[in-house]
Amino acid sequence: MENQFGSQWPLHHFTHFHIESIEKSNYIIESGGTFQISGKIKNNVQEYATTYIIIKFANADNQHEIITFDSDRDFNEGEKESLRIVDIPPLGGKDFCVQIKLPEDIERQTLDMRIELWSPARRTWSRSSIDTIALFYRSNWGNGIDIIKKEDLIATVFISYSWFSDEHVKWVSKLAQELARRQIKATLDQKDLELGQPITKFMEKGIKSSICICVCSEAYTKKANDESSYGGVEYEISILSNQVLKGRLRSTIIPIIKDNPEKLLPDFLGSAKYINMDTEQWDGIPLTELARTIIKLSS
Repeated sequence: MENQFGSQWPLHHFTHFHIESIEKSNYIIESGGTFQISGKIKNNVQEYATTYIIIKFANADNQHEIITFDSDRDFNEGEKESLRIVDIPPLGGKDFCVQIKLPEDIERQTLDMRIELWSPARRTWSRSSIDTIALFYRSNWGNGIDIIKKEDLIATVFISYSWFSDEHVKWVSKLAQELARRQIKATLDQKDLELGQPITKFMEKGIKSSICICVCSEAYTKKANDESSYGGVEYEISILSNQVLKGRLRSTIIPIIKDNPEKLLPDFLGSAKYINMDTEQWDGIPLTELARTIIKLSS
């Protein structure tokens, strides 16, 4: 099939750049949801240089023939301009980050991703200047996303945890993604707290309206038991403690152990039964037990 630039296009293919790293904020995304792609572009030449990023998503079931999303086609002019990465240092790198919003009516499916790096002329191409356009880098298809429909979700939970390390925060995000794969929506400040939204209101609404998972790390337990400590997680814990005192069923608060060698729970949870996820196989039997418990409580 001849593309819009002609069957022989692109005429030039160089290796001035490559993608050094790439990361997605989510890999399970609700229809109508938003996610981020971030990464680092490496400049392979000994001078400052500029490139234009194109991001594509396609369904693997049809051999990627139908492009579901193409940033060069679907973004507005401002969004496309943000993908023009300028003045990348000689033999150095530069970070990029882009936010993508899925349509509300997108079907449930698995999409593979491709990243392309072009010469800046690709951004404002015309047939008269086609010979100035070069492709610098094109990834293989893969590293994609799973899309789920909102109406397919069967339960909702709120995750309370402590931001004590980047590694722990990333693990909590992965837990939320794995629950989404099992049709359980996990409300999480990393992805659901919007700019300008009052944090306290977000916490109160999440804790009072949902089943709550407490990720009981060592740091979380210490903060919960230290009455002089105050911050975001401490506020969440105070809400939970008050809910328990007011008669909230403890069964709607699910403790899980992670990064907690001594497996100590906060005082307000007493001797509650917990799920141990301090293991390399946490996404096996422990995750299945967690999902089954959430679904049972929601039914």
